[in-house]
Amino acid sequence: MRFHMEMLAKARARVGDDFLLGIRITGDDLLEGGNSMEDCLEILKRFASSGYLDFLNVVGGSVFTHAALAVNVRGTFLMTRSVQKYMVNARWGRIVSLSSVSAVGNRGQVNYSAAKAGMQGLTKTLAIELGKFGITANAVAPGFIMTDMTEATAARLGISFEDFQAGAAKTIPVGRVGQVEDVAAAISFLVSEGAGFVSGQILYIAGGPVS
Repeated sequence: MRFHMEMLAKARARVGDDFLLGIRITGDDLLEGGNSMEDCLEILKRFASSGYLDFLNVVGGSVFTHAALAVNVRGTFLMTRSVQKYMVNARWGRIVSLSSVSAVGNRGQVNYSAAKAGMQGLTKTLAIELGKFGITANAVAPGFIMTDMTEATAARLGISFEDFQAGAAKTIPVGRVGQVEDVAAAISFLVSEGAGFVSGQILYIAGGPVS
């Protein structure tokens, strides 16, 4: 591991006990040098229990959000960067990203919520930067949709998928859960010729208002 408790002891010796000792670590710092995710977590635990450290600022929380951010934000950025040059040359393009209602906050999903919110910021900025080239950028943000992922969530919670859907439907104004066809229909509109004046928008597909 790149970080050791000796470093903390030396830092405390330099500044003395009258000063707070803070360590600012970026996710890249932790993940560089071959550290596994398990190593990174162990580093943070050692910092927290060292007795030398008064505050720890892990910038961006990358240790805990690395996978979610890599797939959702970095993946979206890299794909968009690759295709936008062809759209610019064509003076026409449609970019639709798949966000989530979790972007507005969801208990137990700090990493996922942060990643999906990041996609929304990316979408709005793309709309501003690429609009003059005839390119629109929007995002759809589904709520409860019947997918393998929601079925796996039900199994993880120890309830049947049917009961899980029924419980969710009670909280949705239209009285049902979403289907993949609902999401597909929204995306079909956003990529159409008729959506040329719709850009920088987040379309929540959730059966009701999202706030």
